[in-house]
Amino acid sequence: MVPTHPVLWALVLATGVGCSAPSIGSRCPGLQLCDGVCCRGTQTCTTDVASGTSFCAQTCTSSSQCPVDTPCCTPLVGSCQAGADCPSSCVTAAANRVCRCTQASECATGCCAPALDQNGQLVGFSICHADDGRPFDCCNSVACLASYNCCVTDAQGNNFCAPPCTSDADCLAGHCDAPGFAMSNCAGPYACGN
Repeated sequence: MVPTHPVLWALVLATGVGCSAPSIGSRCPGLQLCDGVCCRGTQTCTTDVASGTSFCAQTCTSSSQCPVDTPCCTPLVGSCQAGADCPSSCVTAAANRVCRCTQASECATGCCAPALDQNGQLVGFSICHADDGRPFDCCNSVACLASYNCCVTDAQGNNFCAPPCTSDADCLAGHCDAPGFAMSNCAGPYACGN
């Protein structure tokens, strides 16, 4: 069953697109060159696809690493596939923007759960989700729905809905783990996760 909610293919930012090669091109590494500006070592050139505006943004793996004025660590368009690296940068928070997290406290929804690619496969990190019991959303205040009835607690204390499993093959690109269980009627001792 492939969930039909926020997945990584619906993002509005890209990396490298819109970056031009001015005279400083030979002195600035590829992804750090951004519309004539050389981004600092911890930044990457990020382009807002809607406006076409390019800017230097801090790279990140979780929103807790981002400054207050750009608090959302968002994966960049086309860069996130199961089993692959996923470049991300700190940007302003906005409706429908996907933000990476490691703990629920980083999310306005209070829910940090595994991210999925456009094929419904786990990508190996978490993003802010809704707390509504849907597949790979949280189960902090509601029970999990249907076959994703395992309300698991990961090592960071995040509670999310996942399907039961017996091996990694049941979890596509994810792992079949023996996590803690919370508010659950899970059919087995194992469930899919990052």
